[in-house]
Amino acid sequence: MSRQGASKAFPIPRRTLSRYVDSNRIDKATMGRKPVMTADRERELSGRGRLPVNIKDTSEACF
Repeated sequence: MSRQGASKAFPIPRRTLSRYVDSNRIDKATMGRKPVMTADRERELSGRGRLPVNIKDTSEACF
């Protein structure tokens, strides 16, 4: 699909689509706050079979 065709099919300006495609970004942009735990630490905790469910569990697991 061309950029112009995509801009007509979806409510996204053509210039925005062009800028996004030209930037060659393959990672997903994140919005909001930065995560408290690193991705490695989260994988480690999930490997245990039980994720922390409240603030106390999280603080004990992280610190």
